[in-house]
Amino acid sequence: MYRINYHTGAGDETTDGDLEEAMRIADEGIRYTQQSVTIEDERGHEVARRNWCGTTDGIEEEDDFISYGDFGYYGGWIVS
Repeated sequence: MYRINYHTGAGDETTDGDLEEAMRIADEGIRYTQQSVTIEDERGHEVARRNWCGTTDGIEEEDDFISYGDFGYYGGWIVS
């Protein structure tokens, strides 16, 4: 089981699937919130993170980003 935490106080999700499925679900549910998104295992340990970057600086160095134009982007997944 994995918990997807959008760090907004609402809208978090869980899945009984594997980590790749949890990352896919998170990518589908991600919105412009200016908060990083984390995935935690059943013990509450962070296993993956997409960091929010409130600028476009560095975006060209990212492989798997989600862009919000001039407002910023979510960097690629960092798996612990």
